[in-house]
Amino acid sequence: MKKYIIYIFYIILLSSLVFADGKVDYKMKLVCSSNSMYPAINCTNLLTVNTVNLNEPLELGEVYCYYPDYRNFYVPAYFMICHRLIKINNDNLIFKGDNNQETDPPIYKRQIHLKIVNIS
Repeated sequence: MKKYIIYIFYIILLSSLVFADGKVDYKMKLVCSSNSMYPAINCTNLLTVNTVNLNEPLELGEVYCYYPDYRNFYVPAYFMICHRLIKINNDNLIFKGDNNQETDPPIYKRQIHLKIVNIS
């Protein structure tokens, strides 16, 4: 059994892309396996996300979607985790689901792909 219990959100792209302010906005349907981001995000929410420019600083407290290091997770390679950024420690980023007791294993900035900008 792994040391960390990780709750994972599965994300499925819906249909169209909307281009605004040079960023790509995706409308996504969230399909989750747990309530790790409850109450901020429920399994029935529709998310709007932007692609992340890795040359810009990340914001603590924001929710980002990243591909985990699959050696630490038992998930298929196309699943992303959407959790809140709680700490930046040199090159390591620490995320945590709002409803989780433990943090996720540290990741690198290059693993982040999306930022949640609206939850409806």
